[in-house]
Amino acid sequence: GPEMGREDRDRASDEEPEVEDVEADGLLPPLKHVHDYRRVEHELCAARREDAKRLRDLPAGLCNSGNTCFAASALQCLYHTRLLTAHFADEPHPHDSCETPGFCVTCEYQKHVLKALDAEPRGSFSIGKLTNAIGSIAKHFVRGRQEDSHEYIRGLLDGIHVQALKEFAGEKAEKELDARTQETTIVHHIFGGYTCGQVECIQCGHVSRNYQSMIDIPVEVTAKSSSGIEASLKSNFLDTEILDGSNKYKCARCRAYVRAEKGAKIHVSPNVLVVPLKRYTMGRFSKITKFVEFPATLDLTPYMSRDAPYEGKSPPTYTLYGVVVHLDWGGSAHSGHYVSYVRLLDGRWCKCDDGRVETCDESAVLKQKAYLLFYERDAVRPSCAPTRTRSQQLRVERLVAEREARDRRVRARREAAKSSGSVSRLSSGTSGTSGVTHSGKVTHAPARDSDDDDASSDGGDESDGSIARNNRSTYQGAKGRGLGPTSRHSEGADSDEECIRRDRRRMFPSGTGSPTRPAASNGANERREGNGAVDRLAASVRASTLLGGPDDKFRTTSSSSSYNSSSSSSSLVHPTSVTRLAPVERDPRVSIDDRRDGYGRGSIVVEVELPGVASAKEVDAEFTDPSPVRSVLHVRVPGKYKADIRLPAKIDGDKALGASFSSRKQRITFTLP
Repeated sequence: GPEMGREDRDRASDEEPEVEDVEADGLLPPLKHVHDYRRVEHELCAARREDAKRLRDLPAGLCNSGNTCFAASALQCLYHTRLLTAHFADEPHPHDSCETPGFCVTCEYQKHVLKALDAEPRGSFSIGKLTNAIGSIAKHFVRGRQEDSHEYIRGLLDGIHVQALKEFAGEKAEKELDARTQETTIVHHIFGGYTCGQVECIQCGHVSRNYQSMIDIPVEVTAKSSSGIEASLKSNFLDTEILDGSNKYKCARCRAYVRAEKGAKIHVSPNVLVVPLKRYTMGRFSKITKFVEFPATLDLTPYMSRDAPYEGKSPPTYTLYGVVVHLDWGGSAHSGHYVSYVRLLDGRWCKCDDGRVETCDESAVLKQKAYLLFYERDAVRPSCAPTRTRSQQLRVERLVAEREARDRRVRARREAAKSSGSVSRLSSGTSGTSGVTHSGKVTHAPARDSDDDDASSDGGDESDGSIARNNRSTYQGAKGRGLGPTSRHSEGADSDEECIRRDRRRMFPSGTGSPTRPAASNGANERREGNGAVDRLAASVRASTLLGGPDDKFRTTSSSSSYNSSSSSSSLVHPTSVTRLAPVERDPRVSIDDRRDGYGRGSIVVEVELPGVASAKEVDAEFTDPSPVRSVLHVRVPGKYKADIRLPAKIDGDKALGASFSSRKQRITFTLP
C-alpha cells in the first residue's frame, strides 16, 4: 500500500493521548541492588589506611609483549583507581569457586591487581592473559595488534560488569534484570553516573526528560573546537539548542510540532570521572593532535541538575590522578605509542612507559596532549538510588501496559489507513511515486549516490542521476523509516511477509527492482499502469525483484516469459516458473565511528566498503532492534555482499536517517541518529 508520511502518522497518533513516561517524576530506582553501595565508601576508607602504603610507592612497570602499550597504560590508571583496587584487594571473586569456563576477565583482573600490590616498586612483570587472550575481552581485538586504550578499558570494565550480573542472577541476567538494576554493579558504583536530557516546549512550557546512564563523559576535539575541557563541558551541559524549522519537537501536551529548547545536565555525578578526548577523524584514519587544556582539579557543580537527588552536602569536586597519552608519528591513528601518568597517594606524579617507571612534575603532566583523563571525586557521593517500592513498581507496570495498548491501537489505525489507500490506488489504476506523502511533499533526503563532492554518482548521464535523486521514501508502518525505493503491498488482508516487514525499519528496500521506481528518460523499465491483476500477482511473488532491472537474481525456465530490461512492457511471470540463482555473498569491510557525546547527542557513522558496486540502487539496507539498547544494521548487495552490523546504540526511528554512496571509493556511508 502507499507509504505513510509524517502528517498521516501524526493524524493516527493524535487520536490517542500520550501515555505518561515511567520516569516523568524522576530517575526510576532499581528493583534490586547487585552490589551494596555502602561498600564503595568502605573501600575508599580501606584505600586510605596505613596498610595501603603500597599505593604511595612507585608502581611496578608492565612489560611490553608486543604492541601492548595500550593495555599497559590503561591498566596503570585502573590500578591507581583506589576504589577499584581496594575492591579487588579483598578478593571478592574467589578463583577456586569461579564457574566461568575458560577465560574469566574478573579472575584475571583480580590476579593482576594482587600481583601489582605484591610487586617491588620500579620492578616489572608481564600483563599475562589480559593481553594474551585479548580477543576474549572484545571480539574485534586481535593479539599482537595495536588497539585503542579507551576501547580496552571499556571492554575490561564491561566484562567485569557482566560477570557480576551473571553471578547475581544467572546466565540470562542481562535479559531478566531491569536496566536500573543492571546499573548497580561495583563498576557502575565507581565509574557510573546519569545525565538528564531535557526538552521544554516554548509554547506551553511542558518539559520532557530522559535519563541516560554513563560510564564516562567524552569530549569532542575538532580543529575549530574550544581549547579546554571546561569549555567543552560548558558546551555540553550549559548551552542549549533551539529546535525549530524541520527539526521541531512534537509536544505531548500540545499534540503538535512546536519550537522547543533542548539541553542536558549531569543528574548523578560519578565517583570516578573518565574523560576521553575524541581525537580521531572520520573512519579513525587520522588524529587531531592539537593541545587541549585540562585542569588538575575540576568542579562539576555548574553542570549539575537543580534536583540532583544523591549529591548530599558534598560538592562534586574532583582531582586529577591519571592521564593516558598517545604519542603518534605524523598524526597517524594506526601507529604510535601509549604512555600513562599517574598520581600517587602522597601527591607525587610518575610516568609509566611500559616496564619503565620514573617520577615527574605535575606541570609536565598538564602540558601533555591527553587522550584519557581520570578524575577522582574528593568525597564519595553520599548515596545512590534506594530500592524501588511496591507502589512505584505497580505504577511502572500500569504505564507499560497502557503504552503497549496505545501502540497497538495506533498501529491498527495506521494499517487500516494504509489498506484503504491501497484499495483506492488499485481502483484508480495509478502508480504512486516513492518518497511522496499523501500531501504530495517529499519528506526526507534520499540515499544519494555521490562521487564525494560531485552531485552525480556513477559518472553516467543526467537522467540516471535524476532517478537516484528522486528515489525517496517515507515512514514505513509504525516503526520504520526508509531512504530508498519503496515496495508495494498486496490488496486486502496483509500477508505473513507483510506482517514481518511491518516490524522492520528499512533504508533501501528492494534496491534496483522496485516496481514504483520512476521511469528512466529513455522509456526503459516502465510498468504498465491500471492492471490490477498484475499488481496483485506481482505483490504475492515480490514484484520488486520479478519486475526489476537487469541486475535481478531471478530467471524463468521459459525464455518466452523472461524479463527483458530493454523492453518498455512487463511480462506476467508465474510464481512456479521462477528459480533463484544461488548467490555468493561475502562480508564487506565495515568501520563504525560513534560521534555521540556524553548524553547521547550526535550520530553514529557507519562506512561499508563495497568493491564492485557501482550505485546505491544495488544496495538493500535495513535495521532491526533485537535488544532494547542496540540496533542491528543489515546491509546486502544480492549475490555480492552481506553484513549484519551490531550498532553501539538503539537507532531512533522517529529521526531522519541519511546515507550516501561514493562510486569512486565504492563505499556507502550511513549517518544514524
